[in-house]
Amino acid sequence: MGLYHELALHQRKTAFYNSAEALFYRANAGVMANFDCFARYLKAGDPFDIVRANVIIRSLLSKRAIERAYREKLRLGRKGISMEEFMRERLSELPSFTIGDKKIYVPLFPSSLNSLYAKEWAKLTISPYLSLLKDFEPLIIDPFDYYGIGVYDSNFTRLVPVLRAGKEAAFYDYDAERLYFVNGQGRLEASLALFDEYLDFPQKTHMIQRLRPVAEAFFAFDEEKTLSALLDNRLISGRLIHKAAHKGVSEPRGEKR
Repeated sequence: MGLYHELALHQRKTAFYNSAEALFYRANAGVMANFDCFARYLKAGDPFDIVRANVIIRSLLSKRAIERAYREKLRLGRKGISMEEFMRERLSELPSFTIGDKKIYVPLFPSSLNSLYAKEWAKLTISPYLSLLKDFEPLIIDPFDYYGIGVYDSNFTRLVPVLRAGKEAAFYDYDAERLYFVNGQGRLEASLALFDEYLDFPQKTHMIQRLRPVAEAFFAFDEEKTLSALLDNRLISGRLIHKAAHKGVSEPRGEKR
């Protein structure tokens, strides 16, 4: 089955399914129910799938919040602060990231349409952009493919960046205690579940510093150094590696999930 399978199989119990991300998913997954393109995320169970589902959920909630805020200010008219100030205040509460010089608040849409949600709100009330308010499913893109690692390196997730290597990156999930390697298409290249049950007295401090040599070796396609870095930094046990070796370990860079 390989090392990654053994890591997932023998990982110590984590707090992921009681974490803020898992609770957010369970409370809000219903917002995806009316979209055929999101059907696969309605039954997300794996931690990384829940992370991805939450990106979509937060995108939908942000879209709704921006549209609601704009309508609210239109009703208020000239009372109080300007439309610009009002919307900037509301936008500051929402997750976002920057691509080039463009702010992305709704990664379900390409950057060209995101300008409407970032600053050109008046266009939401005129044709042809009115369709964005209700019948927008045909305009939805795959945010992970389109924006790549940018969407993960943002407050749309709780992942912590460990290392970038060109268009690829490694992220740590503190809740799931997993190291994710994401490629340029925003897809999961590999997932390392850390702190197996054979590891005595696991230490969980200074994680980014300890994970960086693992990521460097992985991106260098160096299996031996990857395993050494995991062992030297007490992220997995030698016993688990020995157990996996007897079952036939695949090369870390070539093995998926």
